[in-house]
Amino acid sequence: SRWTRHCPIGSRPVLALRGGGEVVDFVARPPKRAKPTPSNQDSSLSTEVSMNQTEPRQSDQEILRMLNLEREKVAHLREENARLKKLSGVETEGDGNKKAKSTGAMAETAENYYLAHATKLAFESEYVDPNRVVDRFIASVAACRDEWRKQTLNAPYFAVVQASMMGKSRLFFRLAERQIFIFYICLGGPEFNGYPKGDPALVKALTSQTCSEGFYAAFLLAALEKLFEFRRTDPPGSSADWIRQQQDTTFWTSILERAKNQSRQLPFLFPGLDKDENEQQINERKNQYFTKLRNHFDHVLQAQATSQDNVLFIFDEARCLLQSAEGSQVSNFVILRRALQIFP
Repeated sequence: SRWTRHCPIGSRPVLALRGGGEVVDFVARPPKRAKPTPSNQDSSLSTEVSMNQTEPRQSDQEILRMLNLEREKVAHLREENARLKKLSGVETEGDGNKKAKSTGAMAETAENYYLAHATKLAFESEYVDPNRVVDRFIASVAACRDEWRKQTLNAPYFAVVQASMMGKSRLFFRLAERQIFIFYICLGGPEFNGYPKGDPALVKALTSQTCSEGFYAAFLLAALEKLFEFRRTDPPGSSADWIRQQQDTTFWTSILERAKNQSRQLPFLFPGLDKDENEQQINERKNQYFTKLRNHFDHVLQAQATSQDNVLFIFDEARCLLQSAEGSQVSNFVILRRALQIFP
């Protein structure tokens, strides 16, 4: 993804980053005083926030200090990395060139480590939401659910689009503080340098060019069944505990194993088409297939005593789903959307 220069709202330090994956600047700043806005003006999209305090609190001072330390480390490693890269391009005899290249790679790895550490530190700092963005997002989710039940939508989903470093992922994690049970799925691959990282096995399974409607449906149902098991514990687990469980490497492994097993069985397995069938017959077969899947979903979900109104699947870095398999005009996004249509 592309880093963009941005100053997050609130009294938090700022990471100013831009460029095509290359760090250009890394800055820790104290908060600014914002100009007052008229009371009748909607400031929901404004990044200026009125501050009551003129000096950072003690916790802010500590974060500023830590970020400045990380800045110094990254600056030093950037200089060393540039020197070693230049050295690695010089022709030398014996193993000198190989050694220079190896040392340059180590410096680059260390720089990435410190950058990732600073990003994680900023992500986990106090969340400032003076414009009630979380409340507005929850209202949008509720509106989408209501429209789906009125059968005015093609599928129960909506897109969240904004530039990098604007706080999309942080917003998603705040939902867990509102008794909303979220499945946070980051589809960023090995080249993704943001935070949080996705589970490699999960990313590979959900972005494979062999994904089918049956597999996606089995995955969604397996994930919900794991949530229902969690909520049946005594005492029932909270939404905050639920999101913490997803940091365990075995969490998604168990869901994927169940999904893969179910996708090979009826009603998830789509029977092969006969080459002699015409288009009308093929469409009838597909309609029957999705009807059986929908009935299976209804049966499983109705058997649960817990509500599904406060459950949300989040696919972060989802643009990779727009890629189509070679020779196919149907992307994984379209296939996943068809699977979402099974939800009641």
